[in-house]
Amino acid sequence: MPFSFDLPDGWRLEHIENTGKGQMERAGMTLTPGHLPEEQRKILRAVALAYRRVMRGAEEPAATRAEEARLAQKRQSEALAAATAEYRRLSPWATGDKRAVSAEVNRIIAAAINVDPQWFWHGPDA
Repeated sequence: MPFSFDLPDGWRLEHIENTGKGQMERAGMTLTPGHLPEEQRKILRAVALAYRRVMRGAEEPAATRAEEARLAQKRQSEALAAATAEYRRLSPWATGDKRAVSAEVNRIIAAAINVDPQWFWHGPDA
């Protein structure tokens, strides 16, 4: 069964609000799991870290804003491809349906970021 984000027992909603100046504040609506089975935690972690590894890699220099935007989109595509490959490799629920897999991978990444955005983007490598 794919990861369910329908608020089962042990889950809660929080809202993480960007207060500007690079600071995040918890306010009441982001989905954070209270617990997941070990198998799902391993998949979630591997998928999120595959995405993070690419997104936090060395940036290519850009001469213009347009080139900077193009490079950011390229990096995003590469990060999603890496996360999707990891999900397909590890998950028994990965199907041939590209849209379903893409939706699942995006939910996993969002959940991982929402648990602790500061750590996800600036924490130690794992």
